[in-house]
Amino acid sequence: MAAESGCDDRSEGHTAPRTPMRLVDPQLRDASATEPSEHEAHSPDQDEHGLVCGLAGWTPSWLQRFATVNTYTLLWGLLGMAEIAINSYLGAIINTLEKSFELTTTTSGVILAAFEVSMLVCTVVLNYLGSRGHKPRWVAAGAAVLGVACFSRLVLYLALGPGRRALALTREHGVLEDHLSTNSTAPAWQLCGAAAPAADCPRDSAADVTAAAADTLGTPALLLVASQLLMGAGASLPLSLGLAYMDDNAPRNKAPLLIAASQFVRMLGPTVGYLLASYSLSRFVAPGLTPLIDETDPRWIGAWWIGWAPLSALALLLAVPLMLFPREMPATRQRSSKSPRRVLERSLADFWKSTRRLLGNRLMMCNIFSSVLFMFGMSGSWAYMPKYMETHFQQSASTSSLVLGSFGLVSTALGLAASGVVIWWFQPRPRSLAAWNVVVELIDAFVRVGWTFIGCADDYMSGARTSDGRWNMTSDCNNACSCGPHVTFSPVCDEGSGDTYFSPCHAGCNDGYVINGTTVFGNCSCLPGSGTATAGPCPTDCASVFIAFLVTQSVLQCLEASGRAGNALLHFRCVDEIDKAQAVAFAEVMMTGFAYIPAPIIYGMIIDSSCLVWSETCGSRGNCWLYDMARMRHAPNILAAGFLFSGTFLDIGVWYYAKDVRLYDEDENVAGGEGRDLKLSTLAAALS
Repeated sequence: MAAESGCDDRSEGHTAPRTPMRLVDPQLRDASATEPSEHEAHSPDQDEHGLVCGLAGWTPSWLQRFATVNTYTLLWGLLGMAEIAINSYLGAIINTLEKSFELTTTTSGVILAAFEVSMLVCTVVLNYLGSRGHKPRWVAAGAAVLGVACFSRLVLYLALGPGRRALALTREHGVLEDHLSTNSTAPAWQLCGAAAPAADCPRDSAADVTAAAADTLGTPALLLVASQLLMGAGASLPLSLGLAYMDDNAPRNKAPLLIAASQFVRMLGPTVGYLLASYSLSRFVAPGLTPLIDETDPRWIGAWWIGWAPLSALALLLAVPLMLFPREMPATRQRSSKSPRRVLERSLADFWKSTRRLLGNRLMMCNIFSSVLFMFGMSGSWAYMPKYMETHFQQSASTSSLVLGSFGLVSTALGLAASGVVIWWFQPRPRSLAAWNVVVELIDAFVRVGWTFIGCADDYMSGARTSDGRWNMTSDCNNACSCGPHVTFSPVCDEGSGDTYFSPCHAGCNDGYVINGTTVFGNCSCLPGSGTATAGPCPTDCASVFIAFLVTQSVLQCLEASGRAGNALLHFRCVDEIDKAQAVAFAEVMMTGFAYIPAPIIYGMIIDSSCLVWSETCGSRGNCWLYDMARMRHAPNILAAGFLFSGTFLDIGVWYYAKDVRLYDEDENVAGGEGRDLKLSTLAAALS
């Protein structure tokens, strides 16, 4: 009995290899007679049908040497790296976008999910059309769409600018009281007893208020959703048709090494995205203006727009060589001439027959639903880890991205390299690969539970919790200051007690001035002694806790990466050839519909439910300034652990049914020194 399974590649962010539907006709024909040898000169007919390397009649002989599966694997891996870098960059700057455009985390979840909605539709439609044509050119078209969608996010900044909140924190545009120094960070309405400025929100009519709120909160989100939809359409083609093209043209004994190599290149994507985000967020969002705060201040808005231009250029540049590849590799045509291949046709009747076979396959169904649970549990970390580090460990946005990028690179590289070498050299049995996934998922779940005990101080902001769970910052000392919703988040520190106040108004401060470049607030009724406070939150001793979190996260990333090469190999070996593409498409639809789309929204709602203090714009809720740290630590991690534990039981089912999967060619099972020599020669050929 041929065992089948829709196995996934659990990579960072978006994972499973997405391949097109390829339905089969029972009547198979021999196509070898019409295919030339790789040593034959190409004819105009070959050029017309895309059987040589080139485009529009331009097929120089020197270009044909690059028509190899090794070259394609490198370029396809780089394109995957670019797509993952784009998604990682967006995840790294999502908290900055929330502050800049006053968005809730739930809205951010909708923006992230829009990518997957587009993926779901385009995987079914565009990939079916692309599988019938010239795959490399469809892949190149997808790369071009990626580049255009990425560039559209730069247009968002050019159209809307840095935003009023960022401008208010600059020396050139900050609104200051006459008696404050021009270097002060305190707008007039931040001090005790100051009224809200009339220009902050239209008061003429309800229609004006609604229009202002829509302009502030709606336009950026809508533009980002549109960009994500376009991004999903472009990404669906390289991730599915591109991987299918590589698998179609790679020898079976070389496929595991090529898959591991391509996954290694792709996994550089998170590092590229996070490091680029770290550089961008360390710069102020409005170049040419002088910010009155630095990046350690939680109000800092970094230049989130900088990274879109180079990422867009990378995707567009990779589209050029990819469109030059032939419909089929010369070496593949040569193998086909020696061993007739099956050309697969499509019909609706065969589609339903294949679907019934897949639905009746226990191994595949266990793996699909296990993957759904795994992806749902991991989506919270992948989507909101930078935000988690910024808010929970009081790290700056640039530091969070730098740490994720550097630690992620080392951990992921070690896991991928080790697993690729082990699988290629030792050829473990299918059950061994499946068992390792069970072990990794159990460790993953226990680590999530452990993270609920790793946290910093939960009460660093002055105030007290009310009966309805909100944070009350009003007390006897500032009751007369009228610190209403018009007072924006502008933390100040009482260095004597170590208490942080939400704003100078909440500290009861009546004066503000600058001493040696440091903004100091005086005559503060809530502060004992001299009654002075400095701008910015009080420092917290969270270094040891943060290091413990990073160590466990790095070990976890290494373990997760170690299962990817095995998953990718199982993905292409555990189903019959005629059902392979449809099994992948079915698994992808299930994971997208039940994990990729709903998970970011649900995790965003959970994070929003832990918010204690919201910003307000014209009566509408904006982003969150203060979270219940304990709830933010417990709820997402416990939910993730629950899904991972549930997926483990189904992974045990995958292990049980995986015994009959054939992973390797029979001619690879050579023992002793001859087998090692064969492997070494294969490695040399793969790297040549």
